[in-house]
Amino acid sequence: MEYFVSHVGYIAIAAGIVALVAVAGWFFSMKNEEAKRKKIEDALRKADEIQASKHGHPGK
Repeated sequence: MEYFVSHVGYIAIAAGIVALVAVAGWFFSMKNEEAKRKKIEDALRKADEIQASKHGHPGK
C-alpha cells in the first residue's frame, strides 16, 4: 500500500494523459465524420446537377 500511496502523483499524471488521448481521439473522429458527411453531400449535389443538366432542367 505504501508503494501505491507514494506513486499516486505518477498514477494521476498517467490517467490524465490517457484521458487526453481519449478526448483527442473522440474529437478527431467527430471531425472526420463531419468531413465525410460534407464530401457525400457535395457528391450528391453534384450528381443532382449533372442529372438535371442531362434532362434540360436548370439546377436548384
